[in-house]
Parts: sequence; C-alpha cells; structure tokens
Amino acid sequence: MKKKLLPSALALCAAACGDAATGTKIGNPGAQFSQLRVELTAWSSDEAVATIPHPRALTTGVVITRAILGVEELRLVPALPDGTCPLVDDGPEIEREFTADLVAGTPLPPIEVPRNDRFCEFRVELEEGADLQGTEHGALLGEAELLVEGARGDGTPFVLRTRDIGEIRFRRSTPFTFTADALWYLAFDVASWFAAVELDAASVGTDGTIRIDDRENEPLLEQFLAAFEAGTDACDDDDDDRFENDCDDDDD
Repeated sequence: MKKKLLPSALALCAAACGDAATGTKIGNPGAQFSQLRVELTAWSSDEAVATIPHPRALTTGVVITRAILGVEELRLVPALPDGTCPLVDDGPEIEREFTADLVAGTPLPPIEVPRNDRFCEFRVELEEGADLQGTEHGALLGEAELLVEGARGDGTPFVLRTRDIGEIRFRRSTPFTFTADALWYLAFDVASWFAAVELDAASVGTDGTIRIDDRENEPLLEQFLAAFEAGTDACDDDDDDRFENDCDDDDD
C-alpha cells in the first residue's frame, strides 16, 4: 500500500537539511559530523481506519485528537560489526525526560553524530507521567506512559491510557548511516494502532465516554497493545518527497 503522511505527519524518516549546524556532538573526537534532528509525530497509512484531524472530513473511521507519550530516554544505538543491535543501551543519548505530543509533532534539539558510523535503531524508554512532573504534559499523563484520545466512527469519544509498553525500538532492516545533515521522524501509524481494536464492542460510560485501560474495556487495550509496535515505522526521505514510499516495514 502506498503510504501518505498527513499535513501534521508523525514518522521515522530522513530529509536533507541545511549546512548550518549547531548542537550537541556525540561520537569520536576528530570525526566528521552530520547534524541530526529528530521529531516524534503521528500519521495514517489508511484514513478509512483512523486519522488525525485535518481539513478533509472523515466520517467512517476513528479520529485521533490527542496522543501524548512519556519518554524517559531516547538513544541512537550503534550497530555491532555483524549488523545486529546490542541488548544494552550503550549508544549516544539524544534527549531524556520529556513528553511528546504526537498529533502536533514534537521536534527535539539537534545533535551532531559522526558521519558514516553505522547505527541500527532509535531506542525509546518510556516513563509514566507521574515521574515526569515539570514536563509539558506530565500531569495530563498521570500514571500512564501513553494517552490517546479520539472518537470512533459514530462520534462516541474514547480515552485510552496504558503503562504497559515500556520500550519502543525503531529499527531498520539494515544498519544506517548519516552521510549528510538529516531530519528523522519517529513515526506512529494511527491506522495500524486501531485496525483490530473493536471499538464498536466497547462499553460506554455513563458520561458517554469509552475508557480503555487496565480496569475498563481491558480486551480492547490488549488489542491495541498487540498492534502498537507494528504501528511504528522507519522512513528515510532521501529523495525530498516528504518520505512518501520510503517507510521501512521490515523491522526485526
């Protein structure tokens, strides 16, 4: 299926950036560096299933109005000589202790990484909002790592909260390098998230809202979690087309 990003797109992709660069350097002293910018963002591979708000109206699928992620640490993981990823988190740190608004898109401060060093993945360790007090959305998350709000096709609102993800690994099928300045998106496909979630079978609260967590509508939460990792993508925009057709689906 040809994948299309929405105007407020969220994905793991690369696009050429300008030459002027200031930021944090990571890697070996004396190495040549590329500037790397990372943004966490949401998108949809199938708007008939789920989408995020944009000018074209959607009446048949799920509409995601808010998606907040609590992050303890985001690292870039160097590949081992055989191309595999190490189990330990020994790679350079990009950012730590922040919350990401996936619908709006959350760009992170740039860093400088050694050119031609091989990497295998971006590794994201999640944290409950209660431990991220002082961040923009920590209080909103509360005891959850991920908060998703939206409405199913008939307009019934829902709120999903979970603290059962723990770690997200954005891995390419082969090691990758940075030969030039780049913008990478850590992409979350909302259509993949909700394709198998039976929202029509959900029990609705007395206030008219569907709550999905470890206490209410738990089978729907399990359906969501089973699809969550498949809804993360690695997309490399090396042809300046807003990373269309560049997503890497062959995650290990």
